[in-house]
Amino acid sequence: MKLLQFLTVIMGAQSILLVFFVRSSNWAWASPHRDVQQNECVQIFHAPGDLEYPMYLENLLGHFPQFQLIISPIDHYQKGQLGSCRANFYLGTSAFSKFPQDFLDDFGSTTRQVAWIGYSIEALGEARLAQLFGHRYQGMTSLDYNHLDALGRPTFFRNIHYKGETFTKYGEFVPNTPEFRSSYPMTLLERVNSTGAVLAEAENSETQERRPYILRNQNYFFVADNPFLYRHESDRYLVFADLIFDILNVQPMYPNQHPALIRIEDVNVTTPGEKITHLVEALREIQVPAQIALVPIFADPLGITHHDPTRRGVSIDQSPSMIATLHHLESLGTSVVWHGVTHQYGNHKNPIGVSVDDYEFLIASTSKPIPEDSVDYVLDLLNRGQNVFERSDIHPITWEVPHYAASALDYYLFGNLFNWNYGKIRYVPHQFKGLTEGPHVASENKLWFEKTGLTGDAQRRLYFKNLQVTETGAGSMQFFPYEIYRDIYGQKVIPENLGYPHPAYNQTPERTLEMLFADAKRNRVLRDSWASFYIHISDIERINAQFPDQKDAGTSKTLELVRNLQALGYEFKNINEWIRYKADQQEKGEKIDE
Repeated sequence: MKLLQFLTVIMGAQSILLVFFVRSSNWAWASPHRDVQQNECVQIFHAPGDLEYPMYLENLLGHFPQFQLIISPIDHYQKGQLGSCRANFYLGTSAFSKFPQDFLDDFGSTTRQVAWIGYSIEALGEARLAQLFGHRYQGMTSLDYNHLDALGRPTFFRNIHYKGETFTKYGEFVPNTPEFRSSYPMTLLERVNSTGAVLAEAENSETQERRPYILRNQNYFFVADNPFLYRHESDRYLVFADLIFDILNVQPMYPNQHPALIRIEDVNVTTPGEKITHLVEALREIQVPAQIALVPIFADPLGITHHDPTRRGVSIDQSPSMIATLHHLESLGTSVVWHGVTHQYGNHKNPIGVSVDDYEFLIASTSKPIPEDSVDYVLDLLNRGQNVFERSDIHPITWEVPHYAASALDYYLFGNLFNWNYGKIRYVPHQFKGLTEGPHVASENKLWFEKTGLTGDAQRRLYFKNLQVTETGAGSMQFFPYEIYRDIYGQKVIPENLGYPHPAYNQTPERTLEMLFADAKRNRVLRDSWASFYIHISDIERINAQFPDQKDAGTSKTLELVRNLQALGYEFKNINEWIRYKADQQEKGEKIDE
């Protein structure tokens, strides 16, 4: 939750009144990192006017819920402030920031953990930069159009070498245009003395020149760019997510293990039950549990795929065979994930007009909330889905947003109505009011659908009656390498970090099962990282068509990927069991581990 607090920081005989945003978990959770005290804080200072990138850093810090987060623009800095918390981040997303001299002086002398992320490190001055990091500033990188790669793209410091693996920055032409989009800007540094260590190097993809990407000198850290630009599955964003453990000086939850998840996506009443069962049973033979993302109501109101009016709106409780299939799969250890209600929007083409193809909570063409978006609209919609689940005797405890796209208002609701959200999340700068601060509502007031079902409707409407959320800027989708115990919306998030196999479409390049494996293999060097992916039954059928001479190629190749991930040390989880285990550990107050 977000609140404005007034904190008095005592420094010697001086008392300074500081005003900044404080985010705190405000709910009891067994601390996953017992080497720190529960109420310690972390400060994020950011460039003035930057409302977007601090969100992404704050969300990553949600993997460490024992810390209170204090967020402030750098121009509000007061002398001595770095010394008030365990760790401090300056997120430099502007190359022309002006800094209070007190901040620069404190940065150069603090004994606290401090990290300069991004640009304008030259503001420290040549002598101090050499003293702290052993390097001098040489400028900023640019795109090199004189040295093109094999695909005709301009080259830059694309490759990031870290812990023996190579991560890559994004850089591609927009199809059918001369526009090249990339995360090329990076601070160029040159070593001048032996101070500090290079934890990661950036390599030019054409010339093979290498420059420091991450520097460390005891409690001091530097990252040479904004790691949140153009995030993707093999990006250096993941390197930064791993570096946070060092900046906070905490140990991983799972030092010798990596969880994994496979999810069968977009299952609905029209999905052939025998095909779902075949894949689940094949996975079970190699001791791998599956998750099923289930859409409770199939809707085709415009008759796009079903010309028979009686087939344009069918819920799972209207199909005895589908209910029997789902109950059978649950008996095999399959977890059902609640995946939207209809996975489409009313009688509109959004963009097609059919469940699982369409968006449910945003307008596809604008990425803006649907006009009806409100507390009552969302609660009415969710009640429809819950009614179907109750009539079907199916009880999901995890929620997944259709196409990972909803409004900030919706996410505040989901964070209080569901135990965990599963997948990527759309984050946007916003303002909100109308929720009471205090212990985590989902655990105290039992607003979760899994706890009170339809009987909790009156209590939910009473709690949310004054909730108002206004989106104030642009944002984007964020994925996580590890689970998040508190994001900016108050949600707990189960990661999906590998995507799914698919052919090229629109401006999205092809993604193969081999690419999923390569990313998972690379991610083993990251602490607490998962291998979490999903697949559609239609993907299985498409792979079958690609390899007509191989019997059941789609299932076979999916099983091959799973076995290869197991060979790397990944352990596939039943998400319901994992969540219940976490809850048991919370009640016992024990260390969270696997």
